Amino acid sequence: MWFVIWLVAFFAKGMDAYDVYYRSELLQPLELKPYGRNITILDDQLDSVEIISLTDASGLLYWHRKIYTPVCQTGECKEIDVGIYWKCNGEFLGLEVYNEHLTKTDHSVFSDTDYLKLVDVLMNDWSILREYEYDDLLSEPLYETEGSDTDAVTGATRKEIADETVADAVYTTYTLWHLIHVGEKEQLRSGTADLLNGDSKMLGLLLEAGDTQYLSMIMELFADGKLAFSSEVGELISRSLLSEHRVHRELAFKSLSKFNFQDLSIQDQLADIYPELQPNEKIRVLNYMKNPNQLSALWYNTLIKDLDKSEEWLVSRTLDAVKKYKPQNPNIVKLAQALTTNSNSFTKQAAIDFLKYAYPEGEP
Repeated sequence: MWFVIWLVAFFAKGMDAYDVYYRSELLQPLELKPYGRNITILDDQLDSVEIISLTDASGLLYWHRKIYTPVCQTGECKEIDVGIYWKCNGEFLGLEVYNEHLTKTDHSVFSDTDYLKLVDVLMNDWSILREYEYDDLLSEPLYETEGSDTDAVTGATRKEIADETVADAVYTTYTLWHLIHVGEKEQLRSGTADLLNGDSKMLGLLLEAGDTQYLSMIMELFADGKLAFSSEVGELISRSLLSEHRVHRELAFKSLSKFNFQDLSIQDQLADIYPELQPNEKIRVLNYMKNPNQLSALWYNTLIKDLDKSEEWLVSRTLDAVKKYKPQNPNIVKLAQALTTNSNSFTKQAAIDFLKYAYPEGEP
């Protein structure tokens, strides 16, 4: 309850009304306000924690968590009071420090350079810190020192992780990195998917933003079955099949596995870009499509244009894809009849199967 009370006051007064000792660079220009669609995730100890939804001036979504947690190894521990912010795709955005500066082993406060280093480490989703347990961060035996405080333990930071921690603040760096990255990204993305499924306006804003990370997230969520199909999502995927962005192009093909190819509007949408695909890419589309019970006239006429090509595997797969369409184009029937003697057994069988569907009672 105390956190909810704090949060209401925090955003009601504005963040500058509180003692914010540090705010990372990417947060500084943002004017964030509560969105009212909070989610719950599990932290590293599998405890449920509330994550606050925020939007910026343009309406884009962000996630925020305020954390008051101890950082210690032996002896006395010191609490750190921070705010962590993520983009809606689960990528770390920035850090705020409240009430007092973060401190180091020698009790000195973080300098500007230390904060820059800390945020740089926190931005790395695949930091080597992922591979270590809390008790294994130092290379020498630990023992308590008099008046121990944050990171106030003896022992040298392991050389292999020294470059990915703030000097003399390995435990603070490690604790914050794990609070940001270990399981949070996937849960935040799922929360974003749930929100987008009920808020088409927010989905539209993400699409209009044109950020490659957001576009990737939308296609990944759809391909994973977490985001519902919409005409906007379908248009993004269709357009991305021709993208020069290699990751987007591959995500688009992967997303086709979730398309309902029985929907004639989806077929028509794909018909606009299909002729520009490479033969192997067309086969991928046809394999995902399988054999819908009905084809739109536009999709059928688009597909049969490839039947006069020399790529036998594409011809075979195309015949299989269009065999249920009625009435068949007479020229395609003649082509299929000619292919029944083809030396390629796969093409020959595709032609025979095509004719069986076109004329179940025998060829005319």
